[in-house]
Amino acid sequence: MTSIYLSSTIAAVQKCWRSAEDAARSDKGRSEPGACVRFITRDFFIRLKTEFENANRHKLIEAAFCDDLERYLQSSHRSPWVFSAAARHFATGVVARVTYHVPEDERKTGGDFGLALRQPSVSFSLPSGFSSKQHCHGLLCQAKRGALGGGWGKLTDNQKIILPARLAYLALVLYDYEDTERTRLNEFKWKSCKDASCIETIEGWLRNSTIPGCNGSELILYQLASPKYS
Repeated sequence: MTSIYLSSTIAAVQKCWRSAEDAARSDKGRSEPGACVRFITRDFFIRLKTEFENANRHKLIEAAFCDDLERYLQSSHRSPWVFSAAARHFATGVVARVTYHVPEDERKTGGDFGLALRQPSVSFSLPSGFSSKQHCHGLLCQAKRGALGGGWGKLTDNQKIILPARLAYLALVLYDYEDTERTRLNEFKWKSCKDASCIETIEGWLRNSTIPGCNGSELILYQLASPKYS
């Protein structure tokens, strides 16, 4: 079986994410200057859920996934009439969803929310068509907000117990403000924790105003969708 790189599908997800993030950034400070981490995360989740629902209703995720399947079949030198019909049938009903971690979930997982991508490995033959297996890639996301005096706050005692076993798929999501009045959010920044040797390394990062090696949301989604992601 061959892993498909979901370039069109992830581009559709990135577009929804960017719209939701931009809306949260523009409105958050005006509605509640210096908003807390949970308030920002919940607000962003509601906006992303709405973006996904709109995309699903217009079958944009389904169409993007169909495009990825057609590209895979084209690279396998299948005849156009065969791969178009097969891809449309296989892609029917594909949607994007987002689930929010309530406080009870956070106490169990150590994260504010999770990102998961189920990526198909497929084979195609006539007359049976597609067969597939799914591989799940994911990140456990711990959100932190920049503090007025510098740094990004602290991990809770519970997080210090739970997170050391999850560093390989943990990421910090960093909320910070453009202005001293804390009314305009910067773009979300992400820091992978997979190279952290221990939880004390992460605590050291959080004490600093600037955390090196951060990336934007689009790159994180792109990396999560890569067949080489691990």
